[in-house]
Amino acid sequence: MSQRKYALNILQDTRLTGARPDKFPMEQYLKLTQDDGELLKDPVKYRRLVVRLIYLTVTRSDIAFSVRTLSQYIQDPQKPH
Repeated sequence: MSQRKYALNILQDTRLTGARPDKFPMEQYLKLTQDDGELLKDPVKYRRLVVRLIYLTVTRSDIAFSVRTLSQYIQDPQKPH
């Protein structure tokens, strides 16, 4: 499986195929904390997405910082995460 196909599958699964690319995958100077808001109703989807993105960072180093930051909240993800 190619990384392109893998990335497209992630976009399809998250229903973001129509999203436009951005220069930064995350707001600069964004400060996230463990109690940023309401807990997600289905944290399994968040965990699955983060794990899939970790694999994608092998070839996409431009998203590595954002993925690493979001993976810190994999235990109790909240809406801002």
